[in-house]
Amino acid sequence: MQKSPETTEEEWDSDNSMFMTWHWNSMEPNFSPNFTFNTMAKAIWNASHATYSLENNASRVFEVYEEVFSLPHGDKSIAEYYN
Repeated sequence: MQKSPETTEEEWDSDNSMFMTWHWNSMEPNFSPNFTFNTMAKAIWNASHATYSLENNASRVFEVYEEVFSLPHGDKSIAEYYN
């Protein structure tokens, strides 16, 4: 969050604190402590997005594929089994 020229320092601090609180309160309680070290709302957003976004999570996608294809399905292919 960037400070605009019309915003006072006090207004910016107040808004930043409010947005940080919104971020923390919107998280599951066991996740929010991981982000309390951030001092800006934008930093909390960026850190939570990088941590929990599936956008670039190729390793987790691979794990899910591995789990699906290792499920027991007899002599049938995965497609045959699920159809």
